[in-house]
Amino acid sequence: MQWRRNPSRPLPSAGAGIGERWRADKLIASLRGAAWRSRTAGAGTKGDRLYSWARARINGPAETGEHWLLARRSLKDPTDLAYYICHGPNRVSLAELVRIAGARWAIEETFQPSKGETGLDHGQHHPL
Repeated sequence: MQWRRNPSRPLPSAGAGIGERWRADKLIASLRGAAWRSRTAGAGTKGDRLYSWARARINGPAETGEHWLLARRSLKDPTDLAYYICHGPNRVSLAELVRIAGARWAIEETFQPSKGETGLDHGQHHPL
């Protein structure tokens, strides 16, 4: 699963038509309101990390699985969106995609102290 910060970069086919290209933000904006579901991304330091989530298939089923665009929207600020490109088995549930996306937070929380202890958070250093 890959997280996208730049929703303006076109995606490969987005389900509307074979080979058609969509921007992530436009594709998610085209979804009906019923496509959004409130789900927790797991426990955080201040309790459950509850967001609205929606997904759109960005290619058809294949032998190796499907690609999805997963969107996370803040419940307090609906303009606060994050996007994930996901690859998973055919017929993966929204709940499973959210669970895996939520695991990213725990991984980053683990990396932060390690980066500080080793000095990796002080910028990039390149050998001469």
